[in-house]
This record gives sequence, structure tokens and C-alpha cells, in this order.
Amino acid sequence: MANIISSNPQVISTFSEMEKIILNEGGFIHPDIRIVEDNGNLIVESDLEQSNKEIIFSVPES
Repeated sequence: MANIISSNPQVISTFSEMEKIILNEGGFIHPDIRIVEDNGNLIVESDLEQSNKEIIFSVPES
């Protein structure tokens, strides 16, 4: 599971539910990414190397 960071509990809840749906539908979210909401801005962060060729997330079309 991705690490979801926000001072707003509703944002954390919403992204947690979205993550469950994505995974249940066959999508993928790299466990080492951070999804950060800060004052209405959304950022995806990771400590993975720039040379890393792994997919960090994939959302199914369904």
C-alpha cells in the first residue's frame, strides 16, 4: 500500500478507498510511493532511484 500523507482525514480516507478500488480492479500502486496532499496540492513522491524502470502505478480502464 502507498503511504498517504495529509492533514485532512477525509483526504486520507478517500485516497485509501481509491487505492482499494484500483487494486481490486487489477491495478497496481508501488508500495514505496507516497501520495501527499498539501493545502489542496497533490504530489506523488518516491525514494526510488531515477534509473528505476518499475511502474509506480497503473490504473485499469474499467
